[in-house]
Amino acid sequence: MYNFKSQPSYCTRCQSVQQTLKPFVLYFNNFKTSFSKTGDNSTIKSNNTCNKSLNSNLKIFYQNVRGLKTKLVNLRCSFPMFNFYDVIILTQTWLKPDISDSELCFHGFQVFRLDRNPNNSSFLREGGVLIAINNYIKFHLITLSTSNVEQIFALLSFNSNYLLVGVILCGDYNLPNVTWSSDELGLIATNDHNMVTASIIDSFSYLNFFQHNFLPNSHGSILDIIFSNSNNVTSSTATESLVIPDPYPSPLHIIFPFQSVIVADNTHTYKDFNDANYSGIWQFFNSFNWESTFSQYSIFNDVACIFNEVLLHSIELFVPTKIYKLPKFPLWTSPTLKNLILKKKTCPCVADQHGFRPGKSTTTCTLVFTSYILESFESDCHVDAVFTDFIKAFDSVIHSHIISELESLGIRNPLLSWLQSYLSPRMQFVKIYGATSDLSIAPSGVPQGGHLSPLLFIMFINSINNYLSFSKVLLFADDIKMYSKVNSISDCRQLQSDLDSFCLWTQRIGLTLNLNKCHSMPFNRKRIHIIFPYSLNGSPLERVSSVKHLGISLTPSLSFEQHINIIVGKALNVLGFIKRNTSLFTSSTCLRSLYFSLVLSILEYGIVVWHPYLVKDQLRLERVQNRFLSYAAFLLKIVHPPHDYSSIRSSLNIPLLSSRRIEADLSFVTSLLNGTIDAPDLLSSISFRVPVHCTRNYSLYLVPSHRFNYSHNHPLHRMLRLLNNL
Repeated sequence: MYNFKSQPSYCTRCQSVQQTLKPFVLYFNNFKTSFSKTGDNSTIKSNNTCNKSLNSNLKIFYQNVRGLKTKLVNLRCSFPMFNFYDVIILTQTWLKPDISDSELCFHGFQVFRLDRNPNNSSFLREGGVLIAINNYIKFHLITLSTSNVEQIFALLSFNSNYLLVGVILCGDYNLPNVTWSSDELGLIATNDHNMVTASIIDSFSYLNFFQHNFLPNSHGSILDIIFSNSNNVTSSTATESLVIPDPYPSPLHIIFPFQSVIVADNTHTYKDFNDANYSGIWQFFNSFNWESTFSQYSIFNDVACIFNEVLLHSIELFVPTKIYKLPKFPLWTSPTLKNLILKKKTCPCVADQHGFRPGKSTTTCTLVFTSYILESFESDCHVDAVFTDFIKAFDSVIHSHIISELESLGIRNPLLSWLQSYLSPRMQFVKIYGATSDLSIAPSGVPQGGHLSPLLFIMFINSINNYLSFSKVLLFADDIKMYSKVNSISDCRQLQSDLDSFCLWTQRIGLTLNLNKCHSMPFNRKRIHIIFPYSLNGSPLERVSSVKHLGISLTPSLSFEQHINIIVGKALNVLGFIKRNTSLFTSSTCLRSLYFSLVLSILEYGIVVWHPYLVKDQLRLERVQNRFLSYAAFLLKIVHPPHDYSSIRSSLNIPLLSSRRIEADLSFVTSLLNGTIDAPDLLSSISFRVPVHCTRNYSLYLVPSHRFNYSHNHPLHRMLRLLNNL
């Protein structure tokens, strides 16, 4: 997060980027959708000099040419090999108005450029950007109000699909102390940010941008950044260069795919004649004078056509249309068995298993873990944790091992025999677009999508506690973490001993560890702590500084600042998607539902674990909601004072996020006390306050005191303080 009290001095590069982004973000926000919009193409310039049509990929060539004036001969000789590109983007052209576009010899392309001039730079040399667009592409240039930055934007159109291609030149565009990366949801920016870089990162996240260039130059630096709001863009080093390439930035070959995705539909509509209104059909037919109607036609086929039209119309009016969905249970499943599965009867599983268990969740699993760490910090200890991962855990379960584990849990015939016949011999095949493979026997794995599969798997790994002597363990299905307090090197050796036993257990039941995804992390708040080289199966474990476990990012200091940065970026990605696709919405209910289901679910996932207690973190989260409220007020024409969102919240019935966090805390601790949430470790740490003397303190629950501020925000203690204040 960003410290608003003491900001570092802004560099000229950040300020220039911020000025550049203002008109671009405004235009992109107002654009209804960047890739799939149908409408009037009257404003799109057409250069159909040939009947060539776009193939499935948009090919873009990008190069930092570092001066074209002295390379014109080389450019004219090389260009015929580059006319298969759809768009050519050049930076650092170093051109001046005395060199015309025709001298560049971009035959078959429309050339647009912005040379360096006194309006956009105080330097007279270098600079300049250029976009060349193939003549068969429809396009129009985007006019921006900012003239003091070298930039060109063009809107391309392909078969009612729009694409925005742009160049923003601001040094090498790598902001100071910022490392760009992307995941499946959008942009990630790491390292320290100041206020200006924060606004740039938030704007890019809001536009759902991805960073696609990870190719370093000869000095190991990534200078040319490629942003797009499509995750399918690929970039690679171009095999040929338009002009002699500079050793620092390499030319890039960029592919933007336009491919349709086939989505399998397991539903279809049908007419349900069992629920048809036959009396209505009878009355509808009797409303016609058939004798006079048929007398108007002399040909029998015409009479039959008229009758069929009336019949079809009556079916449309009086026979309901229903949607058929594939059943969730096999056809042979009896109602009694369905009820038994849906009730999820309690199985003899260890209390540390939080996956697929009633009253347990990822929140309870993470809360037990973080509470243990905070209590260890309070006692001047640190915690070493090992996070493990299996290779295809659900598919690697050997059927004979499952039956043996179930028998050891006390399950006997006939239920054991029924489960054995359910698992094997199970045949499987692959079907793709109507083509079917041969049948083969599946010797391992629980059936995918089966209602019994998760239950069978967690019972299969139920024996893990029998192999651990010193450390604690928490499980969520196949996600297993082992952890222990560390006061001395002997505690580390005990944890390593349990890791060795854990490896023997995995070999006994036939599971394979994915060592590339197994990590160790020491949780501590001390400058000096014990570092121990943990290993699994003789392979040393990588010690990491952050790990995403069950959807929550954890760091050694148990600070959730990094997690808040990530979820704010993801929420802005989704909010930008909503805004680009709902510009014509007028229903407050629909907008509210989209916000709650897509954005608020990101901001409040596991909130009782990482509840922010710093004001700067709370404001960062609240700003995401205020962006939505501002957009909703614009669509719904809700009049409100500037920067005052109370009237919008009242109109849409959306409370403050801080109020919702308090409600979430109260709901969790109440469910824990009344038994709805099954977490014995958490429940055992709640104590009633029994005063020895009569005092004015009427608190019902005992809240321990803390030596440190971060321990004061212990999740369970925070909830108990709320209960005492009711």
